[in-house]
Amino acid sequence: MAIYKWPNATIQEGERIIRNFLWSGDPDKQKFVTIKWNKVYKHPSEGGIGIHGLRDINLSMLMKLGWGFLNIHDPWETFLRAKFLTREGLLIPYNKHSSIGNGLKEAIAAIWDWLASLFHIQGTFLNLKQTLDSCSQKSAYISDLWKAAVLNFIYFLWRSRNDIIFEGIPSCLTDLKCKILAAVKEVADLSVNSMSNNSFELVIVIALGIPVKARPLPRVQRCTWALPWFQEVKINVGVVAMGSPGTAGTGAIVKNHNGEVIGVLSHGVGIKTLFYTECEAVIGALFWAVKRSWNYIWIEADFQSTISRNQVPWHHRARWNKIEKSFLTLILSLLERGKFFSNPSCKEKQISPCRLCRKIP
Repeated sequence: MAIYKWPNATIQEGERIIRNFLWSGDPDKQKFVTIKWNKVYKHPSEGGIGIHGLRDINLSMLMKLGWGFLNIHDPWETFLRAKFLTREGLLIPYNKHSSIGNGLKEAIAAIWDWLASLFHIQGTFLNLKQTLDSCSQKSAYISDLWKAAVLNFIYFLWRSRNDIIFEGIPSCLTDLKCKILAAVKEVADLSVNSMSNNSFELVIVIALGIPVKARPLPRVQRCTWALPWFQEVKINVGVVAMGSPGTAGTGAIVKNHNGEVIGVLSHGVGIKTLFYTECEAVIGALFWAVKRSWNYIWIEADFQSTISRNQVPWHHRARWNKIEKSFLTLILSLLERGKFFSNPSCKEKQISPCRLCRKIP
């Protein structure tokens, strides 16, 4: 079943044996039933019993074999490529006597030819790298869409196979195409590249169903990055979180008064809220500075709520008390608005307001 395409007569005979055994207990005895066999094939959530159709299983196994045939470099797959592909990487246009060649060709060609036709390219698929570079002669925007289409084609093809085998959900070519097009549209919204204003690429974009309305021009804004004073280090801190709460991490980059990078830090904090992660980023950067014996610290971040509160949360207070007196100067600045805040111990360390105003660009 995993090697060649089964004939229709074989599939019908196999399903007849399964059907008779299910209803009568004897593969050779037929019993009248009131439920259509197509309903029995459905997933239990849809009223069926989750039996997989032999035709669907055969097709999914051929898809798996076809993926290995196109990408894996084992001797068996290398032999198949040499037998069924031309030197240019195309499927041979004629038939060779083989028990598996026709099944492989049908399993691969249907969706792949449709996808390649949308971008007006030849359906070569020697390996993933060459396939992703197939649109390198076109604009960067079209190249982004092509790479998204190929990678999502691979992903949804495997998802379809798994649904057939493990969930009992029949494969639908139309649904697979719709999922690929929807994923390409999402990438189109995220791409920052531009396309060539010609009819050829406009046809590709329209075929993919992507809106061709011109985007608003980007706003060019001036930004500056101020250097720290002599013997002072500037730590730019950032966080990333997938939800709040969600999986989060922190990062920091340190530069000296010459603008040279003298350290980089990254750290995962697990599933935390955004506010906790921002506080952890600042406290973690300060602990890192203590270990490196940096006494003049300037921390810059875009943590609006964290910095504007000007207080240490209770779950970080013990760590803050441990390092509070380790610095000669300590300044926190808000990156986006250019406002700067100092911690409550600034007065004790005799940091004058002029010292803070100097930082404003």
